[in-house]
Amino acid sequence: MSQRSALHYSPMNVLVVGGGPSGLAASYNLIQKGKDIDVVLLEKQPRFGGLAKSFVYEGKYVFDIGPKRFHTEDQEVLAFIHEIGALCPLTTIDRSSRVHFLNKIFDWPLKGKELFKLPPALALRSAMDLLRPKHFSDEELLRFDKYIIQKYGETLFQLFFKPYTEKFLQRPVEEIHSDWATTGINRSIINKEHKGNSLRELVQRVLLPQSVDANFLYPERGGFGAFWDACAAEVQKNARVRMMLSMTVRKLQAHGAGITATLSDGSQVECSHVLWSGRLPDLLQAVGMREADRPDLHFLDTLFLDLVFDEKDILSKQAVCQWLYISSGELSLSRISFPKCMLPSNIPEGKQGLCVEVTLREDRESVDESRILDRVLQELKDLRILEEHASPQVAEIRRERSTYPVYHRRYREVVGEAMHMVGQFSDRVIPMGRCGCYWYNNTDHSIKQALKITNDIVAGLRPSFDCYGWFGGKR
Repeated sequence: MSQRSALHYSPMNVLVVGGGPSGLAASYNLIQKGKDIDVVLLEKQPRFGGLAKSFVYEGKYVFDIGPKRFHTEDQEVLAFIHEIGALCPLTTIDRSSRVHFLNKIFDWPLKGKELFKLPPALALRSAMDLLRPKHFSDEELLRFDKYIIQKYGETLFQLFFKPYTEKFLQRPVEEIHSDWATTGINRSIINKEHKGNSLRELVQRVLLPQSVDANFLYPERGGFGAFWDACAAEVQKNARVRMMLSMTVRKLQAHGAGITATLSDGSQVECSHVLWSGRLPDLLQAVGMREADRPDLHFLDTLFLDLVFDEKDILSKQAVCQWLYISSGELSLSRISFPKCMLPSNIPEGKQGLCVEVTLREDRESVDESRILDRVLQELKDLRILEEHASPQVAEIRRERSTYPVYHRRYREVVGEAMHMVGQFSDRVIPMGRCGCYWYNNTDHSIKQALKITNDIVAGLRPSFDCYGWFGGKR
């Protein structure tokens, strides 16, 4: 049977595992286009939304799980966004991102004038890197360090990319695949004018600056998570959908008529397809693979510290932006976002909110949150972002699991092995989303993949989606 040949299962009952953007978009699309499809949507957390949730403290302080917004040129994705946007009004916002580097704050992507902030010796060394670039073989360029050195030069690699990446990923850069660079850079550089942000292109923009117009969509109230709350509420209205919170899949069994899923409460669901946006290692466990036989697939966790201060406690006004990346490898925090810069009403007048991110290895089971809070506060003061005597009026700390897949040197090979194992079990179990595909995507990409897969199912086709072809990475 060819990859695009028709599949015939009747009745059609789709089990969607994971209630984040992928799972919610898939469920919504199935009930909109599949008139005779039943959907069961499972979420292991007590709330839908995944990594796109928002939290409201004291009824007035709105924090997202890191900075989120919509930006896409895909017309199908835009149509979905505007459909849900009719239930959760959206507004257009600008983008502001910066990087703290060498005790200074630079706009990111780098603008022409920013290059003149570099110390003269560093600027000279970087220019020499540009004039005498290093070249590596195709095999060597599959390594993060070699890829970055060829693209940006040894100087910036040693001073910026290496310490930041090792702090963020909690691993030596020599162990990281270059896909982490291609997807990460493409993620932080939104506009087409900035793609492939090499030293040579930075110099070109100094000489030939271009006007850039980038707008983003964001809910008018309630944070980014309000959009997904509205989507979940709309899905729940449909009588053909059963939504279950705090529920996981214990076991999947394939048979001629479809798949039987045994849930964590012991109940069973009979389905024609399983759309799995949970963790890929958990899927391998559910299909019966022994732990010793599972490929090396690890994730990072992130500790989010949501902090509220008086506006006067913020020393550096230049630091206040949507994204502020902290390059120093000696500090624990990797990124700061300011909810008020996404939407002023997220934080009341006279106050300022900071969402600080600290990444953790997933095997680090216990953390001393009070100790981490004390360290982060001291780092914010050492960076001259906070006044020396500033104390947070709100300090909420959450650990979000499996926030980033780790692109180690062999990750492409082991993901391929995992997908092959799933395919051997059943071609009706389809991984999707960041965790299911081990794919460093964003919300727009999750929506695109969910729509493509569910459109295929409704059309009676074998679901397919090329993650690497659609976004980032080297073939």
